[in-house]
Amino acid sequence: MSEKEIQEIVQILKRCEVFVGLHDNDLTKIASLPSIHQETYEADETISLENEPAENLYILVEGQVGLRLKVELVLESQPREIKVDTVSKGSIFGWSALVHPYASSRTAVCSMKSKVLVINGKELIQLMDNDEHIGYEVMRSIACVIASRLRTPNNYFWAELLKARNGMISLNE
Repeated sequence: MSEKEIQEIVQILKRCEVFVGLHDNDLTKIASLPSIHQETYEADETISLENEPAENLYILVEGQVGLRLKVELVLESQPREIKVDTVSKGSIFGWSALVHPYASSRTAVCSMKSKVLVINGKELIQLMDNDEHIGYEVMRSIACVIASRLRTPNNYFWAELLKARNGMISLNE
């Protein structure tokens, strides 16, 4: 990868919630990981599936990604997939690639055409193990993301359940 490409990736990492506490030289180490690259997905394209092996951490560069979760409602005989969060520019998804058991906790589906930066979880874990400062800062930030996302589905779920009970909407949106 060229120096220019590495610097472009560093700029993306600087705007990302998980890498805020890191210095430029730390970000350059991450940007230099062998497998790091950008991918573009079309609207309605699935990037990762709930409960499937999680191999990559994703940073949203452009677009929007919806995070979906299968839930079983008392009113329904079949589990339904509901949107529980929306990832915006500079945010991550796929954090499960860094946390055992390395299985996706949500299905990630593009709400519109989106560009993401893809970081292989194993490579990033190895870097974090070798450079404890990077590991500490990244995992501290990941913990904040996880905590935030654990609160969001509860509020969304109850609102959706009440709407479904009142016959206002379908949970398949």
